[in-house]
Amino acid sequence: MLFNNDLLYLSYPRVASATLNVVFAKAFKPPVYALVSKGQARIIAAEDRPGVFVRELPGHQTVDDARKILSGYGRTLDSFREIIVAVRNPYELYSSSYEFMRQQYTGNEERESFRLAKHNDFATFARNFRPRSLARWTQTDGGERLPNLSLLKIENMNASLRRILARNRIKIDFDIPKLNASAERPDFSSFGDEELRSIHTRTNEFFELGRYEKNSLPASEPV
Repeated sequence: MLFNNDLLYLSYPRVASATLNVVFAKAFKPPVYALVSKGQARIIAAEDRPGVFVRELPGHQTVDDARKILSGYGRTLDSFREIIVAVRNPYELYSSSYEFMRQQYTGNEERESFRLAKHNDFATFARNFRPRSLARWTQTDGGERLPNLSLLKIENMNASLRRILARNRIKIDFDIPKLNASAERPDFSSFGDEELRSIHTRTNEFFELGRYEKNSLPASEPV
């Protein structure tokens, strides 16, 4: 979670959160408040940018989390011009989550999703993994979409990111990093019929909100 006077960024797990937190910390007009994980806090603090205030928190605050945290800063969700949430196509979300959880298993042994990834093949993982509901990052308590929501599709990171920054009169003069990125895109043939049914059922909100087509991988530009 990161914000300044005008913009709030909420990060969904395994959707370029490290990259976007670092970029926004460098690009947003100060004061900038970065409430991020330990590793990201270290990267942002190392930039030593004036007016950037870093606080370590467990990552991926939801709308409800943000509402509670922002109250301590005298802010409300509707006080921001835009609330930015990044999304990615569900097939890559599953593949990236599987790869990440297997790599980061040590220290996360008590977490069910990490055990599922570590001790099973991808097909078993895909049939049983339940991503957190995207609605927790995009909707109000009443189930309505945030009126100031801006989606950033990471398949088109450069274009989507620069478009959001440009309409807020923000220019960046640095290369966009690629942090904690997946090693490679998934092979769509690795998804069997049962795996696809599970993914479609559990991530339908991603397909609808991100306008992703089912049974295909969208074109992707490099970050």
